[in-house]
Amino acid sequence: MINIMMVKFQRVFISFAFNLRLAQHQGRRAILHFFLLFTAALLAGCRGNPFSASVDLITTRWATEDLREWRPKLIGEPVARADELLGPRNDTLTPNDAGDTLVIYPSPRNRKGESFFVLHLDEGERIRGVGIWKRNRDGLPDIWRAKRLLTACFSLPPEACAETARLGAPLRDVDSAATGYRAVIWDDTGFVPGSMPKLIILCFAADGLCSEVRTVGLLAGDSDLERKVTWPDPQGSPPPPISSEEGGQ
Repeated sequence: MINIMMVKFQRVFISFAFNLRLAQHQGRRAILHFFLLFTAALLAGCRGNPFSASVDLITTRWATEDLREWRPKLIGEPVARADELLGPRNDTLTPNDAGDTLVIYPSPRNRKGESFFVLHLDEGERIRGVGIWKRNRDGLPDIWRAKRLLTACFSLPPEACAETARLGAPLRDVDSAATGYRAVIWDDTGFVPGSMPKLIILCFAADGLCSEVRTVGLLAGDSDLERKVTWPDPQGSPPPPISSEEGGQ
């Protein structure tokens, strides 16, 4: 009887040890699988990933097509015409500097809010420039960039943010009608090597201190702001403006 119990106990112990070893092995596999999936997600947001580059190429292509389609409908028109054609505004950015007023609309092609039209208004509130921008164009690298900048700049005024994060001189300084925030815009193209033109936007609350950071990529456009941004080609300039015959100014 004792021998039978000892044999059963031995079997249970062996089974427990085997299952523990299996669980440890599966745990390591789970960690490995998580690491591989995380790496794949990271690469999906990087410029060097072929899939990401292909998607971005397609996105840039449709943005250029949209720009050619919509410029003839918008250039020279009062901003009320854009309200009729594009629907409710996302935001209106009024300048604290010498630049244009910027009016933001959701892209007619992309209703998820990732891409949007940016219309540049002259002093008479007529449209003289059209750009198409995309939030977090490079995916995870952009999200991490924004989080790191927010950590570095949180509760600092614009001048201290520029110095702490080494952002240089801002491109634009505007007030947001939608949020009430002051938004200061910098050229951030060089942060992700080989990336297309990109802006970093720091938002400052009523107390004048940084409370939010956003990153956007420029998909298309040839207005004054787009032409101030660093474009990663040998000449360091954006593509030639769309000609009047093709719907430009």
